[in-house]
Amino acid sequence: SGARAAKIVRNLLAFARRSALDRSVSDLNEIVRSALSWRAGELHASHITVEDRCAAELPLIVVNREEIQQVTLNLILNAEHALRAGGREGTITVRTGLSGDSVFLEVGDDGPGVPADLAGRIFEPFFTTKGIGEGTGLGLSVCLGIAHAHGGSLALLPSARGARFVLKLPWGASHQPVLTTSN
Repeated sequence: SGARAAKIVRNLLAFARRSALDRSVSDLNEIVRSALSWRAGELHASHITVEDRCAAELPLIVVNREEIQQVTLNLILNAEHALRAGGREGTITVRTGLSGDSVFLEVGDDGPGVPADLAGRIFEPFFTTKGIGEGTGLGLSVCLGIAHAHGGSLALLPSARGARFVLKLPWGASHQPVLTTSN
């Protein structure tokens, strides 16, 4: 109980801080691939396939790298949890791209999805669909706060199967696209 309370307090502090940390020029694809590499062993052990569909060319963005990595990891962990909760193998699709003046990260899974009656509440602080002791209900609300602090957005998108989230972050017109390798 003490560890759970400490985690809640840490998340609340992070939520209240809202991107007070330094920002620098970063490559979204590199952030995404780094987060995926952290979860690779667990995903493989759970027989969860990852489809990496990172765009070959994205502009650099000015962000707090650790915060955007936190959002990325949270979205991947939520997809992983949804697949595990269903007790089955599945696929997580991670896609990056460019949409107008924003770069985006989309994380989707082919799990059970978010029930329509709960979809409007998933970004509320302390709201969770996970069982007792499995989540604080702060993950998506903290992620939404981080997205907004960066001038971006985080949304649940309609999906025929599973859940699909998209993080959009602005990029400055002065940034030149960088070529990144795609797996």
